Amino acid sequence: MGKKTPRSKGKPKSRTPPPAPPETETETRNWLDLPRDVTVSILSRLRAIDVLESAQKVCMVWRNICKDPLIWRTVDMSNGDCDFGAYDLDKMRRHAVDRSCGNLVDINNEHNCTDDLLKYITDRYFFFRICISPT
Repeated sequence: MGKKTPRSKGKPKSRTPPPAPPETETETRNWLDLPRDVTVSILSRLRAIDVLESAQKVCMVWRNICKDPLIWRTVDMSNGDCDFGAYDLDKMRRHAVDRSCGNLVDINNEHNCTDDLLKYITDRYFFFRICISPT
């Protein structure tokens, strides 16, 4: 058997805490390092108003990507949590249609799609299919 060590009486020895782990640097990633096709895929999932009013204003690279007709194959003008009162929606819709450069395949217009807009679209896209859901 091992030798017993006597316990010291009086103040207990203070334990020093173990050293703190070295601070880990938060790794930041630059969105500009993403491949162009990945950025196009991400931005194409945004609503049209978000692309026109926000995403294209981030930087010149994103602005150029936001002009890519592939972004505008599907145009979503749904409300979400946005107050559209401050925007000229008809002008934005026409702008989105123009940016699609003939690639538009779907447009979601929850807010008063006018006959003028439908004519604008059909004048530019002979093969465009329009489905109007009852309100």
